Amino acid sequence: MTDIIDSGVWASLSHAAKTLYPVLLKFSDYNFKPVWPNTETLMRLTGFKTKKSIVSAKKELTRAGLLYQVPGNGRTSTRYHFSFHYEGSRITPLGDANITLGGFETDASGGSKLVSKGGADGTPNHINITISNTNNLPAVPTTGELGKIKEEKKAFETLVELFGPEIALKAYQKAVSLHMESNTSYVQSLCRELISTQRQEVIKTEQKVSEEETFSHPASWAGFLSWASKELTQSSWNQLGKVQVEADGNVIVVTSPLQGHLRQIVNMYFTERVKPAVLVVFSEKEEGSRLSEIR
Repeated sequence: MTDIIDSGVWASLSHAAKTLYPVLLKFSDYNFKPVWPNTETLMRLTGFKTKKSIVSAKKELTRAGLLYQVPGNGRTSTRYHFSFHYEGSRITPLGDANITLGGFETDASGGSKLVSKGGADGTPNHINITISNTNNLPAVPTTGELGKIKEEKKAFETLVELFGPEIALKAYQKAVSLHMESNTSYVQSLCRELISTQRQEVIKTEQKVSEEETFSHPASWAGFLSWASKELTQSSWNQLGKVQVEADGNVIVVTSPLQGHLRQIVNMYFTERVKPAVLVVFSEKEEGSRLSEIR
């Protein structure tokens, strides 16, 4: 980040690009490994309100030489690779030996010296700098280490194909926190545990819904008032509390005037909440004859 800022690239970026770049870095590591967070995750972490803002910021980072993308194939997510090809770059990411230091060449002493991009020797703006202290520079991975990285990448892609990107990413992140990401069998076991946990949550949810659907409420007016006190507004409950009713077997006769929406609620309770359903007759005065017919 220091080199990016010193090069002047950071100052030229828009607010959106400056917001997205550190969020992408959050998913990477010391080796600047590629990352693949989905768009919804990026929107949540950056605070962007539209996908267009994410797309625009990614294009700007790509033009600036800080990022390049490898599109997914339907089963895998788009991968974001961190690039250091910006103007004035002095960074070579670990494991990427193909990227040369911007504006540098190796001298005979094993160090690096800055090569002027313009002007002749002796001009006031030309400065030769020799860098010989490389004790603090990370070592470039050996051929064997690069082979191991490729194997781990292939193993992860296999996990994505078997368990999907979301499960694979969660399992891999947990394995990384335990320094077990190179153990393929362990990461696969984490994937299976996550899938098992998801299935149990789905089963519990379905059981809860089923229990709510089959639960039977009391088939009485007192039971209805008890239910209404928890589900309806205070004003509606007060009106229902003043209603006069008569019970005759499996028939409830409402003899007091009742507003239309409250009638619908009463009918809903005794036909959907009560098992078996109870017939409700709204009598007021003239409905008395209907009760005789029902009997």
